[in-house]
Amino acid sequence: FGGPWMARTPFVLTLHDSVFWDAPGTLSRLGRLYYRPSVERALSSRYLRRVLFVSAAARDTVLRHFPALASRAAVTGGATA
Repeated sequence: FGGPWMARTPFVLTLHDSVFWDAPGTLSRLGRLYYRPSVERALSSRYLRRVLFVSAAARDTVLRHFPALASRAAVTGGATA
């Protein structure tokens, strides 16, 4: 983690669920202080080209929090993303 959004190159992000935003009380200290801010930074990056989801349900719950990503969201249909 840290990923390509720290550089200035186009990238694709895979998200599996919306636990960072739906259940913040369940996050570990690392999740609160590192992973959630890293994912939020990636989602707001101008270099983000596509956000992949393993299911339509995961996509829909994340888009509830970040509706501006709708045009860049795609469902892969499997966990091989």
